[in-house]
Amino acid sequence: KMIGFRMLTILECERLQTLPDGYTDGMSKTQAYRAIGNGWTVDVIAHILSGWFNEETKKKKRKKLIKRY
Repeated sequence: KMIGFRMLTILECERLQTLPDGYTDGMSKTQAYRAIGNGWTVDVIAHILSGWFNEETKKKKRKKLIKRY
C-alpha cells in the first residue's frame, strides 16, 4: 500500500504564512501558490528567528557552564 502526502490547500497556505483568509482570491491556483510561496511575512520570520535566538542563547549558557568546571 502506497502512502503519500496531500497537497495543502490555498487557504491552509495562507494561514501558514499568517495571511488573511482569501488573500489570493481572484488569482489562479498556480498564481496563488506562487504568490504565497515566494513571500515572507513578518510573523513567519519572527517565529524562525526566535527559535534560532533561543538556540544561540542555550549554546552560550552551555559554554559558560563548561568553562566553570
